[in-house]
Amino acid sequence: MKLTFDGNGNKGNLKVSDFLQFMSKQMLLESLISKSIAEALTEFLLDLKIENKSKRTTGFYRERLQPFVDFIGADTKLQQITIQDIKRYFSEQNIEYIYAYHAKYRALRAFLNWSVRQNYLSKTPLTFKAPKLPYKIMPIFSDEDIQAMVKICNVRDKAIIMTLYYTGIRLSELLGMKLGDIEIEARHLTVLGKGKKKRTLQITPKTLKAIWQYLKTRGNPQYDSIWLSEEGVPLTESGLKQVVRRVANKAGITGKKLGPHTFRHTFANNFLDAGGDPLDLKYLLGHESLRMVENYVRAHQEKRALKAQERFSSDDRLGLK
Repeated sequence: MKLTFDGNGNKGNLKVSDFLQFMSKQMLLESLISKSIAEALTEFLLDLKIENKSKRTTGFYRERLQPFVDFIGADTKLQQITIQDIKRYFSEQNIEYIYAYHAKYRALRAFLNWSVRQNYLSKTPLTFKAPKLPYKIMPIFSDEDIQAMVKICNVRDKAIIMTLYYTGIRLSELLGMKLGDIEIEARHLTVLGKGKKKRTLQITPKTLKAIWQYLKTRGNPQYDSIWLSEEGVPLTESGLKQVVRRVANKAGITGKKLGPHTFRHTFANNFLDAGGDPLDLKYLLGHESLRMVENYVRAHQEKRALKAQERFSSDDRLGLK
């Protein structure tokens, strides 16, 4: 048996042992990459867990990838998935629900790219782009809204509202606050953000006072968590959402999303209105890149542009009468 070793026409004999070794490697490679999509999804979710991704992140991928697995067939091999299959799947999604559509696209793109990195695929079959998400500005809480909410709150809810408003932290970050995370003298709050990354934020004196007044009345020292429910156990995600919704409804606030995340948008808006630097906002919000911050900046583009025009386009510049 002859084999051309290189492009120069040099030939040599291929030993049987070399051939068997070559074939065994090929068979091993084929066995590695011939995974079913269901097997690959299980491994993908396991990798997320090993990487210490949050339950929310893992759940996001599981919930948005499982429909595709059901559509394509759990036993379908990854290498058998074609661009036509993917197009058929997305053609059956309701494009009117653009955010749900986009989330499924992002999840599938991440999964297929992961499959390439695992050598289960030579390249991703997903070759088309998702439609652009519509740009929208989320209505934020006004100062009057916050004042109305604080006015009708009990001690705990007042501390929660003020913490969300003055720090812009995520729902999960607020729920994760421990007694040892607050440094009273420096008025610092340490929060655990996405990717288990810590960052330090400033607390206003009145916010710190509100938290301290709540802690004096809450009882149950057995829990290290700051925020407890009426039953005396750590407050849950659904419990926090109910707190915000109940307080906002009682304060008569309408026309806005009544949830903890609206405080985050409000914080970003107020920070930029006060002339804050987007790079500083990136740190304060715990974002990995400026991309998310740009969304907040864009929301203020018109307002900032008009203020800049007023500043630099004064009639006094030419001394006209």
